[in-house]
Amino acid sequence: MENIEKTYEVMKKLKSIKESMHQMMQHQLKDLTLTGPQGMVVGLLTRHDSLRMSEIADKMGLSLSTVSEIIDRLEKMDAVKRMKSPEDGRVVLVELTEEFRKESAGKFKEVESIWLKKIEMASEDELQKIIDGLEALDKLLGKE
Repeated sequence: MENIEKTYEVMKKLKSIKESMHQMMQHQLKDLTLTGPQGMVVGLLTRHDSLRMSEIADKMGLSLSTVSEIIDRLEKMDAVKRMKSPEDGRVVLVELTEEFRKESAGKFKEVESIWLKKIEMASEDELQKIIDGLEALDKLLGKE
């Protein structure tokens, strides 16, 4: 296979993976009317009482401005609230509203369970190969 064909094969696989993940998230979160990225933020916040915007961006691999837009939309839905850190008033923390936490808790446990079952279908060796391959691709794409 020529290098250009391999390039297209990699892009095709990535597109397929992205679409599969998107469909799974949309299906699992449809009751909560969340997009995939919004669901990922809510998922993070269900496991943490509160997080700094920069922590959310880091954990999701997104820019701070993108996370800010997601948080803005979640605030409009009364799903999250921003507050100043009690330790440092310059730091903005994000947390789920109590009502949304109660409403979504069971759904996110179900979502995590489904993803965990998918991951557990792979052996430790397969998982490591996937991680290694994705890290190598990420590194290659980051080179100029």
